[in-house]
Amino acid sequence: MIELLKKDFGLCRHVLMGGVIALLVPYLAVIVYAACTSGLSDSESIEFLSLSLLGASQTSVWLSVFSIAFLAGFVIAGERRDRSAEFLAFLPPGRSAILFSKAIVCVVWAAVVAISYFLVADLIVPWISDDKYMYESTGREIFLACSVLFSVFGTSWLASTMLTSPVLAVLVGLVAPYGVTMIVFLFQLKFGWELNGEMETSVYAVVLLAVGAVTFVGGWCYYCKRIEP
Repeated sequence: MIELLKKDFGLCRHVLMGGVIALLVPYLAVIVYAACTSGLSDSESIEFLSLSLLGASQTSVWLSVFSIAFLAGFVIAGERRDRSAEFLAFLPPGRSAILFSKAIVCVVWAAVVAISYFLVADLIVPWISDDKYMYESTGREIFLACSVLFSVFGTSWLASTMLTSPVLAVLVGLVAPYGVTMIVFLFQLKFGWELNGEMETSVYAVVLLAVGAVTFVGGWCYYCKRIEP
């Protein structure tokens, strides 16, 4: 398993490096802009820094959606593209062990994204701000962000098991949240559901989670039964 993890982290190293850059760029932009800003009082500086960090954390998460899609779309289809998947199919590790290693790579990166957002938005920003409650992220917002990330991951993962092109697998994952939005909207029109903002967000998040779970399991099952050409 250790060797499989080394191989998969090596395979995805460029995607992970791009993800780290996307994760850090919003925070670096805030630091540079804050360093160039002068003439603010201490209270104004704290307020400015709090708002900027909160915006950077949200931007960082949504940029990381692309890195999650690229990672899940590349981790399987990338081997199929360079035909190393055929060689791997004849090695001792079973299909489940191979997939488990790839899933760990994706989960580790998703955890890094989620933890970084939580640390900044829910711990650092309220700690440095005078208004401790204004900048606290709601559980609903965190739930929605995680749901979007999971749906993108699951659909990219499923497409990666079926397709040879990582680019197509990534595109499938990126359009998944929009497809879910359209489905929820059509169901609301058909059945005349009138949901308030909070309820609509919760329903949307639950549907995204369900899509992510179904596509992840579907991709796992398909890969285990697939015969590599």
